[in-house]
Amino acid sequence: MVPIKIGINSAGSASRSLIGKVELKYLMTYKLYILKSLKTKKYYIGHTNDLTRRFQEHNSGQTKSTKPGAPWEVVYTKRFANKSEAYKEEL
Repeated sequence: MVPIKIGINSAGSASRSLIGKVELKYLMTYKLYILKSLKTKKYYIGHTNDLTRRFQEHNSGQTKSTKPGAPWEVVYTKRFANKSEAYKEEL
């Protein structure tokens, strides 16, 4: 395991610097998420490694399956170490 140093930058936000070389995939986490349509009151479950981007795609109509239900709200999230674990939970 490679140690990660976490500190606070000048803007007051957490920042990370790696001690040694680490592949990006080891830093990535995936999230299972459940959305609720504010329009239809239906739910949608999915997983992603970028919830902010994915949520924006759902609410902007870029996702065919959720376009009719927009706008959506996130009602649940759960973090996983990898994509396969998040997908198994989604099923």
